[in-house]
Formats: sequence, C-alpha cells, structure tokens
Amino acid sequence: MTEKPNDSSAEKGLEDTEKSIYARIHEAILPNGELPASFSVQHHGPDEIAWADGAWDGVCCYHNQLETPDLTLMTQALRLAAANDFEQAEALLPQIFPAGEHSMLAYIADTLKWILAHHEELDANHMYRFAWHLLLDARDKEAVKLALSIMELIPVESDEEVRQAVRELAASDEFTLFALFVVSNWKNSNEEIFRMAQRVRGWGRIHAVERLAPATGAIRHWLLHEGIDNKVMPEYSALTVAEKIDLLAVVQTVDRNSEDFIAAGKILQALIESDGGPVAGIEEYEQEEELVRSYIDKARLAMPNENIYRVLRTVKLHYEDDENEELHALAKEAANVLSSASCRRYMSRKAEQGECLRLASQLGIDCSKEIKAAFRKDWRKHHAMLQFLENPDDLAEMTDFFLSAVRDEDLLKPLNTLVGGTGNHVHELLLGKLSGYSPQEERLLLLGLRTPVVRTRLTTLKRLRIWKENGKFTDALREAVDAWKNSETEAKMRFEYQDL
Repeated sequence: MTEKPNDSSAEKGLEDTEKSIYARIHEAILPNGELPASFSVQHHGPDEIAWADGAWDGVCCYHNQLETPDLTLMTQALRLAAANDFEQAEALLPQIFPAGEHSMLAYIADTLKWILAHHEELDANHMYRFAWHLLLDARDKEAVKLALSIMELIPVESDEEVRQAVRELAASDEFTLFALFVVSNWKNSNEEIFRMAQRVRGWGRIHAVERLAPATGAIRHWLLHEGIDNKVMPEYSALTVAEKIDLLAVVQTVDRNSEDFIAAGKILQALIESDGGPVAGIEEYEQEEELVRSYIDKARLAMPNENIYRVLRTVKLHYEDDENEELHALAKEAANVLSSASCRRYMSRKAEQGECLRLASQLGIDCSKEIKAAFRKDWRKHHAMLQFLENPDDLAEMTDFFLSAVRDEDLLKPLNTLVGGTGNHVHELLLGKLSGYSPQEERLLLLGLRTPVVRTRLTTLKRLRIWKENGKFTDALREAVDAWKNSETEAKMRFEYQDL
C-alpha cells in the first residue's frame, strides 16, 4: 500500500475554519451508518432553490448526454499531483470545476483513460496521497469525487481506514455513485454495495440497486420489499428490480395474501407508471402480458386489500385503450375485480372509517360525507380530496368552511410570488369547481383580488371576466376591482384585464 499523507499534509490547504465535506459527514453519520434525513453536503439559503444531493449526477446519468470538457487543466493538475505539488494541483480545481458548471461525472471516463494511458509517467504514491488528501480535506463536492475517481484505479482494499472513509462518503447521495466505482474492485464488492443501498434513500439508492447483484436470498428479499423505495421516483428502479428478482416468478409463487404479493404489486405498479415516463417501463419487461395476467389471476382470489386494488386500477387505466386485444383484455379483467361486490364492500367500509378516500372515490364510491369530515378536521392535509366533490351544495358548504378557517398567512405570501401555498391551492380548486354565480364564489373572488400570489390573482381575474360578460357583477365586486386596478403591480396583468 502506498503511503498516506501525515497529519500536517492532511491539514495543508485549509484556508479557513470551515470543515471539509468528509469531516461534516463523519460527524453527522448515525450509528447505523446512515446520515440524518436533513443532512446535505450543499450550502444554500432557506429560500434558495438547489439540486438535491446527487440529483444533478442522477439526471445526467439517466437523461443527459454529457460532453467531456477540455482535459487540459485536469491533466495539468494530475501531473502536478504526481510530482508531489499538491498545492498547485489543488489550486487548479476551482478552474476545473467552476461553480454550477462542469461536474466530475463529465470528466470521469476520459480522465481515467488518460491516467491509465500515462500511468508509467505518474507516481502512484503521490497520486494516492493527493487523492487521500482531497478525500479528507476538500470542501468542494467535485474535488471529493475526483479523489474517489482516482481511488478507483488504486488498490485500497487492504487499508481499512480508506475503506471506512469511502463507506461514510457513500452514505451521502451525492457521493454514492462514485463510491460504488471504488468498491467495484473490492473482493466483497456486492456485500459492500448492499450495505450502501440500504443506507441511502435518494439517487444513491437508485445507483446502488442498479449495480447490486441478487446473489443471496436476503438481497432478493430486500429488493422485493425496498428496492424501488427511494425519494426520487420508484420508476427509476422498477424495471431493474423486476428483472433482478424475476418478478413474474415471484408473483406466481408467493402466497396471494402475503406481504410479498403486496410488494410485488408495488413493483408492478411502478413498472406500469414508468411507461412513457423518465425510464423504461412495463413494455420493456420481456413477459409483460404473462406478468400482468398472473397478478390479476392471483389478485382475484386474494383477500380484499386496498394495495391490490390500487395496482388493478393502474392496470385498468393503462391497458383500457390498448390496441392489442390481449393487453386490452387485461384492463377488462382488472375492471371486473374492481367492480366486484367484495371490492366495493371493502372500500366502502374503508371510506366509512375515513381511510382510502382517494381510491374509493376513484372507484366510483360516494365518499362526499367522509371527504367533508376530513376537510373540516384538517383542511390543509386533505384539501386535494375536494376534487372528488361534485354536488354544488357540498362545494358551497366546504367553501363556507374554508373562508371561515383560512387566515391571511395561508394566502398572503411575499408580493408577486408565482405559486402560493395550500390556502391558494384550495382557493383555486374551489373557484374552478363552483358554478352558478353563487355567494360563495363571489367571496372567493373578493379574496382572490387581494392575494399577492400571481397565479391566484390570475385565476380570479379570468373568472371575473366571465362574471362581467354575463352581467353578474355586484357592487362589492365593482369596488374590489377598482381597488385592484389601483394596487396591481404587474403591468401585464393590469393591461390584459383593464376592461374589467
């Protein structure tokens, strides 16, 4: 093993008291090897929109064809590092990775090719010491990825200190992908990848699942139950997991009333929902028709379960317009189960208990009473359920309740915020569903005119134009519109609705 830098060289290059990324991760890591859910390697203000950890690299892996930047500065830095001039090598990194531009992912393939092609000219010991220094001390995430990329080419398996540092960095979704590159050369790589997959929840899990071999029963069980569970989209891993565990065989062999069958259905649903989405879906599964039919056949005989019914509804919606007769038949079979007496009784009981209101409504079960109760109990939590109310009296009732419960802080955001919060969403939803020029709708219009959220004001103005064109303006609305004209700060909006 090549020599690691001593303590003084590890501290070299720190120009202020800010901790390195590795130090922050090392201090934050929990006893189970995971990082707290709130941890991020990136510094940004509370109102600043930023990529989630690992998101940029993840999107690039799946969607963007990256062009390799010019390697001149990169190779210059590597030559300096190999010549033991770490200070000058590190000084080039801000130019190699300017903020918001190039990432190590764009460099990695050609950089590793260059190192391999010039390995005889590069001192391996110095290269390793430089990588270890960046790994421990760098405060820029791309510099840490450069360190991991170099370590991919250097045998580090016998050094437990290095292995542990790589594991800890892998606990951050930002670095899991690059840590996977490193451990791929270790003798127990699949066990390491499995541990990594379990310790991350975002893009890191997606990358780890992609590289995880279903070599043991424990791994296959975890893939079945947790492989697609990530904070990004389960669809990213659905096809990968389905193929690795042989989802068709799972569906055909597990007990229809088991948690395994529920988990298999969750993967099937993600497979279907990813079709036409960001990644390949059910159409890429080699035994698509047999898989879906096997699931329906087993679901038909299973005990009533809302998770099964969600999958069957997805099947119905996906295949009901399919031109392939065999696939179209799957939609009919799923619909038959959903319209069965046992399904409707079960979902009605669930709705009466205030549960599964969305699914019950989607299946055509009248849940208006339960939806209204849920909205009254916590309108911020259950506001989306209003979309399933159609009776004008129910909508008027919920509008009255909302107008009595809403507070200024729910609607009055900083001036000209484009999209507001929950209060604005409820306002726009109710305004879109009400009709008949009711007193409730007028009160919503009056409220909408004084809301600084742009979309809510625009929705209000569009509806006001209809009221005016149909001669429904009241004195209160006229006064409110005049006040709005005097206070409106958006010139375009004031110009487009000056006829009100």
